[in-house]
Amino acid sequence: MNYIIKKDIDLIYELFKTFYYLANEEEEIESFNKTLDKESLDKDKYKKNNLKSFLKFIDKFKKQNTIPMDRILFYFKDIKDGDSKTNNFLANIFLVNLDLEELHAVKERILSFTDDELENNLIRDITLFLEDIFDSNSLKSINSKESLLKFLISNSKNLSSEIKWNLTVLLEDSRNHLLELISIIEDSLEIFKSTFTIFDKDKEIFIKELNSTFKKDPDYLTSLFGFKLDNNSTLNIYPSMINFKSIDITYNEERISSIPSRYNCYFGYKFKELIALTDGKKNESELLQDKLKVLGDKSKYEILKMLKLGPMYGQQIAEKLSLTTATISYHMNSLVLCGLVKLNKVDNKIYYSANKDEINSFLKKLGEELS
Repeated sequence: MNYIIKKDIDLIYELFKTFYYLANEEEEIESFNKTLDKESLDKDKYKKNNLKSFLKFIDKFKKQNTIPMDRILFYFKDIKDGDSKTNNFLANIFLVNLDLEELHAVKERILSFTDDELENNLIRDITLFLEDIFDSNSLKSINSKESLLKFLISNSKNLSSEIKWNLTVLLEDSRNHLLELISIIEDSLEIFKSTFTIFDKDKEIFIKELNSTFKKDPDYLTSLFGFKLDNNSTLNIYPSMINFKSIDITYNEERISSIPSRYNCYFGYKFKELIALTDGKKNESELLQDKLKVLGDKSKYEILKMLKLGPMYGQQIAEKLSLTTATISYHMNSLVLCGLVKLNKVDNKIYYSANKDEINSFLKKLGEELS
């Protein structure tokens, strides 16, 4: 796998994540507080010492933002699968991995489409998104706006009523909604860029750290959670100051944007720090206990047993266990983070497989600990 570490942020991604944070602020704060509580960290002290720039940026952007909150909620509210967050949102279904020049080209493309061409593109993009949540066989009946609306009403019990309504509204006037979304981006960029200067020093330091991390260990992402591409693929690695606590890997397939396919990785600038806070406090015995705790969950244990037979993707696992894909994603995150499961991309699908070396090492260490 080849990689390129970018020298600056992806403007549209960071703006999207800013709007996502504003649209889901209460849930985002609650989720992060739970993370800090879990590690017995003083929430106020950590935020004051480590997130000063982020909090200052959010506060300033809120004051200068000109986009009405109802429009931010429409395009950027989390699309929930049941009661679980997916970290996805309406805008992200259509506009992924775009730079500014490509965004302008997309605008011209949308304006040039006939109504039928636009509808066909939208149906394809929405169906691709739904494949992450539903069995692909159940989506075969979707071939028109009417059949998609029927599916949303009758079959999509896992989607919130809010997102079903928003998709319905968008489909009824899709051209104007997509152009409105692009206008939101265009109208917000100057305010965003001027406010984002708060991060300039942190960003410069972090890009140097990123280069150092991947120079020291080119397989860092593979070592961390088993992610790898084939040798002919290139991963673009961007610093992310807004999505600070995560690593987000995106791929744009046949979207309405019609841009060249590419893999992008957005590396949160506090991700390694938060991981180190967790790992640094744990000895061998505690790490073993973490794995035991994960395996004590019946669903996670059943998933691991299934994966010993071979790699599977999330939808397959969900169907076998009669769980939602969001629930499976939650379980897989735990299994991947403790090293018991690896993930790999094949034909643009994420496949999970048992990390047999780590499992054998875990069993050996557990035996030594208890004998």
